[in-house]
Amino acid sequence: MELQLLLILIIAFLLLGPEGMLNLATKLGELARQARDIIDKCAVFNDGRTRFYKNAAAFTQSYIPVLVTDK
Repeated sequence: MELQLLLILIIAFLLLGPEGMLNLATKLGELARQARDIIDKCAVFNDGRTRFYKNAAAFTQSYIPVLVTDK
């Protein structure tokens, strides 16, 4: 596993160079932050009988109760 990761990093260094690797790492970090923000905005809260979906589309931070029917 470690050898495979090292091989990938060596190939990336040869193809992209040090500045290209830094740019790629920066873009991947931004993508990870955006994905985490999307997941946080669409979080599901479950209290047993009712699931509360955080309404990411609304400007207010309201919660929409949805009846659970899969029990």
